[in-house]
Amino acid sequence: MLGQATINGVPAEAADWIGAFDPAGNCAGAAPIIVNEGLAYFNLPIYGDDAGTADLDEGITAGEPFTLRIWQAASNSFATYPNDDAPEYLDGWSNTNGAPIPDYSDPSVVYDFALEVNLFIVCPEATCEGGPVQTLEWGPPGGLITGPGVTGVYWDPLMAGVGVHELTYTLGDTAVTCTVEVTETPDATITAVEPVCANTGAFTLEAVTEGGVWSGDGVLGEFFDPAIAGVGTHEVSYAVGEGFGCDDSAITSIVVYPAPGVPVVGYSVSGNELIAEGAGDGPFAWQWYLGDGTPLKEATAATFNDPLDGEEYYVTATNNYGCSATSESLLYIAPNVGDVDAIEWEIYWNTTTGCIESNLVIDVCEVHSLDGRLLSSHRDGCLDAFSFLNGDSFHIVRLHSGSEVKTIKVIFCRYVQ
Repeated sequence: MLGQATINGVPAEAADWIGAFDPAGNCAGAAPIIVNEGLAYFNLPIYGDDAGTADLDEGITAGEPFTLRIWQAASNSFATYPNDDAPEYLDGWSNTNGAPIPDYSDPSVVYDFALEVNLFIVCPEATCEGGPVQTLEWGPPGGLITGPGVTGVYWDPLMAGVGVHELTYTLGDTAVTCTVEVTETPDATITAVEPVCANTGAFTLEAVTEGGVWSGDGVLGEFFDPAIAGVGTHEVSYAVGEGFGCDDSAITSIVVYPAPGVPVVGYSVSGNELIAEGAGDGPFAWQWYLGDGTPLKEATAATFNDPLDGEEYYVTATNNYGCSATSESLLYIAPNVGDVDAIEWEIYWNTTTGCIESNLVIDVCEVHSLDGRLLSSHRDGCLDAFSFLNGDSFHIVRLHSGSEVKTIKVIFCRYVQ
């Protein structure tokens, strides 16, 4: 068969091939394109079927149609004449013993093939800067790949850098693109943890790159609980990322110190002092506080002397590791002091006399600082605030009337006209 071949209206190239196929898809002959003075000729032998091998279909038989297909070397693509959607079957084949087939003996007849070149490029999966250099996938061959990190047919995430990158494959005047994301190489370096006390609450573990997996004694998700881990030195591990070159791991140690037990405040045998117990084996540093959180000076023993009736107290025990435990507050009720209904005993401030007065006889009026220190004692029925005032301040006033005792808090303010 003689003729000329064009692809999308353009003469084929010398590297291209043309072939004849029977309806079953068997190739019955093929030949390269012959380019002469810019025209693409073909001299295509179309072989007949060998009658001696009935079980094989090697070629065309008389009356059997055939189709033409062309292969474009530049794009590694195939096309059927005149197009893949509606191929044309040619009749008139005959055995001419090597001479041109009469119906196809004109070399000036042009057969134009509609070739749709489907370019593609496959980007690597998302990776990190430390990921491996990869070979790109693209097609058909013959084009050029460009983009950040591309060298020839290879792509280097470190060269591309962190970000979302577009890679392009261009063949002729057609181009296709894909995108690939490069993230920072994960860093599993763990933020150092100072020694903690066994009664410290659970806290968050931290590393340079978040989102990894923590493991070890006392680890709950991304938290470390000293109470669960227990006293001692504990190894904690962290792993983040996945994939070759895109994962990292680290190990750190967390020291948990023993903590005192929670002290319990109770009365002494005499009832005139408070005792803290239950903190465990010492030594401990003790500190007593009023219920409002005011620390009491020099109240640094397990026993607190001369507490004030009606006042709340609590205590903190601290061991040699610097670990502390705090008791609950206790309202101190002085022994042998009866409860008096406020209606029966009224205490008020007399604005005329400038004194604290009562509907009962006040035998003794004691003024204490908030830490329990006795400032003054009066044995008359009227307490003159200015007799002991030393600037604006809060005080504890303890009033005695017979066997009854009342404790109140008072703020004295200096008045200047």
